Amino acid sequence: SDVCSSDLIDARFGTVVTQLNIDRRVAVLGNGESIEFNKACLAMGSRPVRPPVAGVGLGNVIYLRTVRDAFALREMAELEKGIVVVGGGLLACETAASLRQMKLKVSVMHRQANLLNRYLDPDSAAWLTGYFAKNGVTMLMGESLNGFEGKTVLRNIQTKSGNRIAAGLAVVACGAEPNLDLVRNTPLS
Repeated sequence: SDVCSSDLIDARFGTVVTQLNIDRRVAVLGNGESIEFNKACLAMGSRPVRPPVAGVGLGNVIYLRTVRDAFALREMAELEKGIVVVGGGLLACETAASLRQMKLKVSVMHRQANLLNRYLDPDSAAWLTGYFAKNGVTMLMGESLNGFEGKTVLRNIQTKSGNRIAAGLAVVACGAEPNLDLVRNTPLS
């Protein structure tokens, strides 16, 4: 018997599940239709972390998640003089390196002493941080984000130590969190 028989799979592309009732094993679709299931695989993706600070919704504070976000960043970066990448992980490093290759003025702000500190040994992380600095990236290490300042568009980034960093564009790369809205009011929450 074929375990992956097509009559066991109900694939509906471009369809949104709006409610999930775990007890009754029913998924409600955006069009109101209900689908009963024995087992469900929840692959709901993730979204960028928005730090719990003031100004996260200001213009020119952007979060990278999609190719569309990357294209928007490229267009915005060419118009701004000071770009600050907030974070010290892989996405932050890739973003800073790409912007620097475009010959833009880039700073990286990270609360730890070295980039990729969660992934590399201390010596390698220190070497990488120095490599970025030698290649023209301003390193703002040991600085924690306190908020973004501006009326409608970003003007400054404030750190918890009280420093203010002038910035025309901030790229927030502080990780991702799972999209859990669908399961919030279920036993899976």
